Amino acid sequence: MPRNDDYPDTGELVRAVEHEAVMNASDWIINTTDATHSPEPSHHPVARCAVFVEGRKVDGPFTIASALDRVHQENQHDSSDPHTSHSEEDSTPRAFVWVSLVSPTMEHMEPIARLFHLHSLTVEDIVKARQRPKLEILGDYVFIVARTVHYDPSPVDSTNEFIETNELHIIRGKDFVLTIRHGDVPIPDNVRQRLERSPQLTSVGPASVAYAHLDWLVDDYLHIAEELEEKVDTMEDQVFIPDSPVHIEPIYMLKRENLEMRHALDPMTAVLKTLTVTKGTAGKSVRSLYGDILDHHTIAADRIISYDERLSTLLDSAVAKVSLQQNTDMRKISAWAAMAAVPTLIAGIYGMNFDNMPETHWAAGYFIVLIVMLSACVGLWLIFRRNKWL
Repeated sequence: MPRNDDYPDTGELVRAVEHEAVMNASDWIINTTDATHSPEPSHHPVARCAVFVEGRKVDGPFTIASALDRVHQENQHDSSDPHTSHSEEDSTPRAFVWVSLVSPTMEHMEPIARLFHLHSLTVEDIVKARQRPKLEILGDYVFIVARTVHYDPSPVDSTNEFIETNELHIIRGKDFVLTIRHGDVPIPDNVRQRLERSPQLTSVGPASVAYAHLDWLVDDYLHIAEELEEKVDTMEDQVFIPDSPVHIEPIYMLKRENLEMRHALDPMTAVLKTLTVTKGTAGKSVRSLYGDILDHHTIAADRIISYDERLSTLLDSAVAKVSLQQNTDMRKISAWAAMAAVPTLIAGIYGMNFDNMPETHWAAGYFIVLIVMLSACVGLWLIFRRNKWL
């Protein structure tokens, strides 16, 4: 897809747009480095701005504008070196910048779009969020949308939602990478530390940042899948315990949360396959690493699908067990009603007050009727008990 005309991409015009963007941008673009150096990080979306040269993090702090200038200088020096080879397949810049943003608004993204030459449709997707996981190749950069999953290990009931999904956007250009988080998506410190302490990894360029985030993301999927398996196993044990009460609401809740996981995982299969096999998404060495992520993702996705099938079967079994319990209750009610009907019938006959009823004048008539009533009730109780109605 061609670039937006607002963000040109050639020669001196590019540099002119960059400088104009920096001069006209908001103060936070020029003066802000990252949240760790800001006294009030909630006033700007920048969580991190780091420069890597030959795989090693350069001591900062940097603003976004100064980081880009440093990267351009390093790469311009690298391109002028006649001994440097540049393979189209594995072309790796000498330096790149990593900018991490948190829930940026359109006001925040407009100057960033000018600096990094982002397409207007990409900016719109970033700001609006709530996108389906996808991968787009637009001009010189790759735009990846993924879903992060937050898991709450609290017990399942009919009210709590223990799985919450948010969004992670990754924009990987030739000499930059942007990571945009939406919602409560705490990226673990080990992702940052892995990038800052692994020059061999970051030496492959900005694709290493995308790889590290996706690797963490899929490992998190696997961890949550294991936690869900314990919940499904526990639910199965509760349903199939003999004579135990069955509550359908927690099963339905677990199935609904598992479906939320499927919405996050299923579209990512196509994204990871594209990253693995398509030239232009990353260098050959990084694409082989994406293959390992795809394997782990396939394991997690298969588990989630199997849980969905098990929960569907479990839901059907629970409904059948509830119906069986209701039938049992109805049989007990019917048995007790039958036992009560016999003495009611006898009492009703002798309560009609006819004159020609000899038994009413017997001295032992009252006691005989009571014995007959009791005998009938005991006999019915034994019959129902033998047939397991009581």
